[in-house]
Amino acid sequence: MKKIETFTKKKLYPMQDNETRQLNPEKLLPLVGNFKLLKPNNIITLILLFLMTISFNINAQPKHQIKKKQIKTEHKVVAFIGKFDSWVFNNDYVYDGFYLQSGEDKFLVKFPKHMGYQLTTVIKPGSIITVSGIRTTDTLNKKEINLVSVYTEDRNISDSLSREAVIKPKSESISGMSKIIELQKNKSHKIFGYVLENKTILRISPKIAHQLHKLATVGTDITYSGIKTSLNQGEVAVNDYFVVHCKSITINSKQYVSK
Repeated sequence: MKKIETFTKKKLYPMQDNETRQLNPEKLLPLVGNFKLLKPNNIITLILLFLMTISFNINAQPKHQIKKKQIKTEHKVVAFIGKFDSWVFNNDYVYDGFYLQSGEDKFLVKFPKHMGYQLTTVIKPGSIITVSGIRTTDTLNKKEINLVSVYTEDRNISDSLSREAVIKPKSESISGMSKIIELQKNKSHKIFGYVLENKTILRISPKIAHQLHKLATVGTDITYSGIKTSLNQGEVAVNDYFVVHCKSITINSKQYVSK
């Protein structure tokens, strides 16, 4: 075995022609003989142990943790002077914004719904106002301003009421009958509400609305029951619309349960 150890310490790669001629096959016989003594099962065991050793060494290497870059956004409050253009309301017909014409730019100013009463009672069509807020631009390149405060000729209005302090009214059960005048769709273009002739907005799940899309069309008479949600403190709705979350609806004398 000493001769084998001496042989293995020699430079074997790359091997030159003259080194190949000097190899003595008899010196290799003891090494080959040792492998012949091993049974096939023992050879497989040695291979598995060898692979496990490699796997252990790889897993034992320290992993370098990649630090994620934290993107910090600076929200700067900027003042915009312009002319009030028109009000904007959400799907529940509650005021939550208005358009401001400032020079050649037209901005959509968004404000918390509970500021609706303060703003609608002070800002009049054509008013020149100063809006302080944070400017944003969406994917469609629409220019928006998140309102911080508004200054009119004689008043300065800001959001002094936190969301936690807003008093929410109690809900009540209600039923009625009217005619569908509009189908409301969400951002996914799925129907999720019916606007009725009696200034009621019926909220219904898109799944149920899809099943009724051939029955619940514009001009259809509908009977409903559900929970009426009143306006929260400070909110103002267009023409006193209110929302009813449907429990059941009836079309053509057939009742359907909405869950």
